Amino acid sequence: MAGYAYDLGPRQSSRIIEQSIRQHACIWAEPIEDVQAQTVSGYFITANPDMIAFNLTTSTPDELMPVIGQYYQLLIHLGDMRYLAVADILDVQPQNDGLMLIFTRPKTIQVMQRRRYHRHIPSQSFPVYLSWQEIADETENEIITTPVLGQINDISIDGMGIKLPENLNNHLFIGDTVYVRFSLNVRDPEYLTSAGVSHKELRRERSELLIGLQFLDTEENGEFRTRLRNSFMQTIVTKKGL
Repeated sequence: MAGYAYDLGPRQSSRIIEQSIRQHACIWAEPIEDVQAQTVSGYFITANPDMIAFNLTTSTPDELMPVIGQYYQLLIHLGDMRYLAVADILDVQPQNDGLMLIFTRPKTIQVMQRRRYHRHIPSQSFPVYLSWQEIADETENEIITTPVLGQINDISIDGMGIKLPENLNNHLFIGDTVYVRFSLNVRDPEYLTSAGVSHKELRRERSELLIGLQFLDTEENGEFRTRLRNSFMQTIVTKKGL
């Protein structure tokens, strides 16, 4: 993973799973191979050395039901921490209150780094343009998508939150690298940088997708962070009237 998550050892990973069961931690499962399948959520209920299981809290149409053998990326919410794992489905069992999904037990888990710096909430709506690489159907070559318009939700020196149309839920996945272009002041040049998707939250009631980005540690991004830090400092000075 690039700069926003790191691997835990087998013992630490096992502890996270056991703690998730005790606390009935929320879990979000996103299909890796079949983008038409539905992302589902639920809570941990049990595990053994070979499997983990959780009950679904989302309704799933029959045509989008999880399929045995399908690989999913798991996002585990445990307190203020977020953990990532990959596992395939072993079984789908009907329950009185819905479905229980049984996955292979992950050997290792990644812990996602949270943003270390204060998040600035823009006082007005700032647009942001987002693009990423996809496989072209005709040539099977990777191409850069046409930029999609979003809105900055919050921003810090090492990351930002973006609100996007909900129909992008099946196009952007945790771990993807994206390219962002935005401006915080009409008088200053635009910011251009690369980032990794570290969080996703589908807000159906608002018809929007909220994603969290972690700016990647590249040589080009060093200058980008300096400019961004100076912009934040200038905003603070202006507000204080110094």
